[in-house]
Amino acid sequence: REIGRVYAADTLGGLAGGALFTFALSPYLDHAALLCVPAALCCLVAAIVARDFGAPRLVIASLAGAMVFGTILVVGPGWLDDRTTQWQFREPVVLRAASPYGRLVVTRAAGQLTFHENGVPIVFTGNTGQVEESVLYAMAACASPRRVLLVSGAVAGAGREALRAGAGAVTALELDPRIIATGQSLLPENLSDPRLTLVAGDARRFIEQARGPFDVMIVALPDPATFQLNRYFTLEFMTAARRILAPGGVLAFGLGQYADYVSPELAHLLACAHRTAAAVFPHVRLVPGERVFFLASAAPLDADLASRLEARGIAGRLVNRHYLDVTLAPDRLAELERALAVPAGLNTDFSPALCRHRLRLWLSQFALPATGIVLLAAAGVLLYWLRLTAPAKAVFATGFAASALELVLLLGVQVLYGSLYRQLGIVVTVFMAGLAAGAALAARRVPVPASRRPIAALALVIAGLAALLPVMLAQLAGRASPAAAGEAVLWLYAFAAAVPVGALFAVAGGMPGREPGAHAAGLYAADLVGAALGALLAGALLVPLVGVAGTCLLIVALNLAAAALNWRLPAST
Repeated sequence: REIGRVYAADTLGGLAGGALFTFALSPYLDHAALLCVPAALCCLVAAIVARDFGAPRLVIASLAGAMVFGTILVVGPGWLDDRTTQWQFREPVVLRAASPYGRLVVTRAAGQLTFHENGVPIVFTGNTGQVEESVLYAMAACASPRRVLLVSGAVAGAGREALRAGAGAVTALELDPRIIATGQSLLPENLSDPRLTLVAGDARRFIEQARGPFDVMIVALPDPATFQLNRYFTLEFMTAARRILAPGGVLAFGLGQYADYVSPELAHLLACAHRTAAAVFPHVRLVPGERVFFLASAAPLDADLASRLEARGIAGRLVNRHYLDVTLAPDRLAELERALAVPAGLNTDFSPALCRHRLRLWLSQFALPATGIVLLAAAGVLLYWLRLTAPAKAVFATGFAASALELVLLLGVQVLYGSLYRQLGIVVTVFMAGLAAGAALAARRVPVPASRRPIAALALVIAGLAALLPVMLAQLAGRASPAAAGEAVLWLYAFAAAVPVGALFAVAGGMPGREPGAHAAGLYAADLVGAALGALLAGALLVPLVGVAGTCLLIVALNLAAAALNWRLPAST
């Protein structure tokens, strides 16, 4: 029972940490100060424990550490955050700020400003060619590009370029209002035109709820290296985009980097994106610029982009007839045609194939023995699994399920309701509350079992909840319910899924036959190893490879196996 109580205390600490971060610390403190809070608390706890064990030197050292971290927290958090930010980016930092959507850092190098959000470069200035290509191809492809919807890029000058190219009005969407405010401060020339309307909020939700029509929609975002970015390259997004485009409207986006050669990894990325776009738009054309730009429309697309630009009197500094003659050379277009012949699946919200292809493209830059590393890791996990007792195997399976289901749940929140940042803390808080409730309830109420059937029964409950999650996400995706109501359903699911996980650990801890300390340590190790593998495999491999449904089915199978192993065994074996 003490094992269950300790586990409940551990998860209650996680609950307190998640709640404190989400609601009290992250809105007001920078990242260095956030780290000083738990550091000071840990030093204080170390002092208390050292006093109980009669270690005065350790008490003094712990109190000194608490004073150091407390002093940094009160006096100099800005200085510490400034120095660590400078070390991270190695370029002069113009601005650093926190917002409800992440951490914004602006750096300057060679006269160019770069906006980084959560470590990802999202805005570059001084890159005239990229701005012109992202805008002018789409503007030239549309017969009458008067109303333009811009997904990101306005701070870099894409909105101004669209107005220069003939747009009568541009609506520019940007998730983080802090980016808009920073752009207005540092780059007012890009955002001051009265014909440019700036909207702060989740672009995906805006497009799903907008009426339109728009003549051109330009997605000026980086490659889908994250689930958040992938939301703007999926079948569902393109379906929503077509709904608000005019009959001859054009959707434009760019992927990859192109320099006269399409690697096998880039070919899969392009083929997947092309098949996804072609499932919604009858006409899809690729333009091999610095990136590969996709133009998609319900109407036929004019192949002579240069003549369209010249007829409208648009002379880009880079994008002009001479540049397009080279860009659209027959050998370059033939290379793209060969790439599109590669078999590829669709990229959807809950099966983000483009994330997998983007990861493979990134890994292709390094000479890593990927197959050997994977086989070695798999062999190590298998040997570890074989050494575990049956209850520890069940704890391993539930640890795997807990992390993987949390990740799938976060993906669902992100897809359905927009950005994740503070929501991460909410998920952790709610999930930890469920773990603590389950462990405390089992430790208090469940007697020492005569068999392992309670473990098997709890593993079956977890398997059932894992099978329910993809069905629930599909139902929420098909309903136009308020975001608060949908999020509440997902938080309730997070709590419900965590309760049997915590209870199973407490019940497994009550099994007789081993010295309690060694037994608890073995179970906790199995829990953490399973959780680490669940997070790693679900995020990097399973969800991109087999989607949400396939990932949940694997969780179901693993927990069914754990239930079968424990069903008929007595508690003492």
